[in-house]
Amino acid sequence: MSDIVEAASLIKKDLGLDPSELSGLKASYASLKQMLVPILNYLLDNDMPRLLHALYRIDVDEEGLKRVLSAHAPGEIADALADLIIKRQLKKIEIRKKYSS
Repeated sequence: MSDIVEAASLIKKDLGLDPSELSGLKASYASLKQMLVPILNYLLDNDMPRLLHALYRIDVDEEGLKRVLSAHAPGEIADALADLIIKRQLKKIEIRKKYSS
């Protein structure tokens, strides 16, 4: 399984997404980000507590999150959050691979 597909699986679990969400993913960073941004926009607008809980579970860097929330225009926050989330999940996968062998 590619790292991007594995990251998508982790993101689905951590965000509590329906299995059909993020389906049809092409194994690329850009594809995952493109599918994730609308979900994050929805959570930002309608369910901020769920989003914050998911970010805590994902272990997104708190300082990075503060920077994103304060330095980006409202329409750009989901895009920047998607980057933080994907990069963190890829880092987790890398660490697991490194220490599992």
